[in-house]
Formats: sequence, structure tokens, C-alpha cells
Amino acid sequence: MLKPMIIALALGICLPAVGNACMTSPGRSAELLSMINAERNRAGLARLQLDGNLTSAAQAHACDNAGRKSYAHEGSDGSDLLIRVKRAGYRLREAAENTFLGRSGAGAAVGYWMKSGYHRQNMLNAGYRDAGVGVAATGDGREAWVLVVGQGS
Repeated sequence: MLKPMIIALALGICLPAVGNACMTSPGRSAELLSMINAERNRAGLARLQLDGNLTSAAQAHACDNAGRKSYAHEGSDGSDLLIRVKRAGYRLREAAENTFLGRSGAGAAVGYWMKSGYHRQNMLNAGYRDAGVGVAATGDGREAWVLVVGQGS
């Protein structure tokens, strides 16, 4: 599995635990981050900046969730957010994660998160400056979305 994983990463795809290839979608990720930054702007907060390491962690988890048709915070390998973020090379002081599974795109994910106190707090935390976004298709018309926000050390 190591050789296919290295080839997949070189091509910009990640392999979820279930073994299906998972394509990244930078345009969809940018759409979601733009919506979140609009919410942060309304709240008088600084924009989140896209971070490559957080994006790697978010995309890998989105692929994993899509392969399982899940919106879990725990990875199929038992990993939690902190393990995945450190694995991706992000040096953090703190981080948080929002997940979503649905058919209606970035707007539905942000809308759902804004209605949930915990998820809203993650997006509107003034201490977070960095973000990573992942999105992956489940194969049944739904998408797994993952937002990881953090404050680097």
C-alpha cells in the first residue's frame, strides 16, 4: 500500500482507508472558505488563511469519511484531529474540526455549522488564523466536507 500511497500523493489524490481513490477539489474548497470568511467578516474577525498542511489533514479525512459514507470525527484508523494534524506536519497550539455529509454543497455545510453552537464557535474563533478544507464524493450523490481550523505555534 505504501507505493500506491506515494504515487497518489504525488498526483494530488489521497487514498481513503477503504481503498478507493479520492480526488481533491480546490475550487469547491475555496468556495467553502470564502463563505466562512464572509461569516467571519460579518463578525468583525480576520479572514482565515488556507494552510497546506491543514488542507492535507482535512482532505485526507474527507476522503476517509467519504469512503465510509460518514461524517465522523474519528478516522477509520482510530485517529483523532490532533493526530491527523500533527501527521500532516502542522505545528499547532490548538485546532478544531467541523465535518458534514450531505447533497447540497458548501452552502449547506456552512449553514449547518452556523446553526450549531459548537461548530459556529470553531469557525468564529478569533484565535484561529489558519484553515484547511477537504471535500470528497461518497459515490451515492453526497459529499463529505471537513474544515480544520487552527492556530500554529
